Amino acid sequence: MYLHPLIRTGIRLSLAFEQLFAVLAIVIFSGAFELQFTGAVRDLSYYAIYGASAFFIFAHWKKCARGLFLGGKFPLILVLIAVVSFFWSIEPPTTQKFARELVGTTIFAFYFGTRYTYKEQLRLLGIAFGITGFFCVIYGFGVRNYGVMSGIHGGAWRGIYRHKNAMATNVVIATAVFWVLAHSDIKKRWLAWLGFFLSVFLVFQTKSGGGRVGFLTVMMMVPILQGLRFRYGMMMYFLIVTVLSGGVAGTLFVDNLDAFFEALDKSPDLSGRVPLWKLMFPLMAEKPWLGYGFKSFWISWRGPSAVIWRNVNWRPLYGHNGFIDLAAELGLLGLGIFLIGFFLTIKRGVSWIHYTKTAESLWPMMFVTILILNNVSETRLLVGNTLPWVLYVSISLWPQVQYADVGRNTEPPLLPEDNLEEEPAPSIRPGGGRTINRYN
Repeated sequence: MYLHPLIRTGIRLSLAFEQLFAVLAIVIFSGAFELQFTGAVRDLSYYAIYGASAFFIFAHWKKCARGLFLGGKFPLILVLIAVVSFFWSIEPPTTQKFARELVGTTIFAFYFGTRYTYKEQLRLLGIAFGITGFFCVIYGFGVRNYGVMSGIHGGAWRGIYRHKNAMATNVVIATAVFWVLAHSDIKKRWLAWLGFFLSVFLVFQTKSGGGRVGFLTVMMMVPILQGLRFRYGMMMYFLIVTVLSGGVAGTLFVDNLDAFFEALDKSPDLSGRVPLWKLMFPLMAEKPWLGYGFKSFWISWRGPSAVIWRNVNWRPLYGHNGFIDLAAELGLLGLGIFLIGFFLTIKRGVSWIHYTKTAESLWPMMFVTILILNNVSETRLLVGNTLPWVLYVSISLWPQVQYADVGRNTEPPLLPEDNLEEEPAPSIRPGGGRTINRYN
């Protein structure tokens, strides 16, 4: 299809602007420069992202509607429960404020997950993590009074983030993103490998035990996930070897528990987290089904958190476990809705790996692994203005769209920028199926 050069240039510029917006939004949602840009400036940036995301959803409403129709809906249902928990919350203003942020973040996640394919998402994530990784190195070596923590975490890098654990979360995700990009068919793979090794370096500079465990676990998961592509006969042998290896590793872990925690710089009570959880359970039992309301459990001395503060020698601002915090805020209803959606996401992710041979198909399960590990000792579930929630929602939405395409023996949709010159003719696959080229 012929397009006037000015129209073609305009389309390319609009696509470039849209992708630049996505990259900047990812950087902001990652928590980068959170302490430098606070108050009204940061709030304005978030609201600008919410509004622009809504505009782009409207501009690409057909693709977004298809993603909503075919994609996983349980994360969206969970957001709805968080919003309506205003009616039973013990602190309605707090619930209303954080629910507003959660809805805005989910709007961007919905746009990101339905607008871009896995390959496109990973490319944009790679650019964003390349930017944040570069500045983390600058702050770690050149702005040490901010980039390196002091006190009990002295010497641990936090880079451009608020805390070393926030940096660890982001750089572990970055290692998975760059690993996939390095094994995909992109040009200049050396840049992806550079980003990967830089991210590994930053993981260890944070001195975060959870970050190191997360990185090593994700890397060990790669051959297991690739094993899902074997024929079923071979898969059985692969699963047997995996289970036996896991048993050996578990035995070594139990026999050397003290040495394990010492290596991670952790105490067996996980730096006070275990006593914290023990205090939370009786309070959660008082409101088991609906919880205390979204973000209404940890409200300093005004809520149930006051009981915990009186009985521990520190002032936790959250439960340091995403699943426990979710149950405390939205009860067994919220936790159950999340778990249903979570296992459906895993099921679709495994199917996508089994039916495809691309490196990008490993990304959903790699991120799910990171999400599980992050929420063992931190809270990264159902938190507005955070990158883990963005990625979880986007992954939950898009795999069903791509899996449906696989079922119909068709290719994922192409971006307009790939089809500006002319309309390609349908091609024939080796198996005899026709590849249907689609446009936005």
